[in-house]
Amino acid sequence: MLRVAIYTNVANLQNFCEEFKEKCTFCVPCGLQLADKTQTAVVRHFGLQILEHVIKFRWNNMPQQEKVQLKNCAMGLLSTVSLFW
Repeated sequence: MLRVAIYTNVANLQNFCEEFKEKCTFCVPCGLQLADKTQTAVVRHFGLQILEHVIKFRWNNMPQQEKVQLKNCAMGLLSTVSLFW
């Protein structure tokens, strides 16, 4: 019974996340906030997934100014990444 409840909760959370990426009009600012280096790795990963989704599926419909802003913010995120070897 517990496994079913956990699976249901995980499935509901996954559905919520996918719906958020598809429909939320604030995906870019939310994704940038979640991808900030002060967040935990899991939160950053989801933020980056949001940004990836926006770039892949919404880019062609975005105004040029938003594209430039997103590009600049993404480059800023890349410049703050530290690699651990």
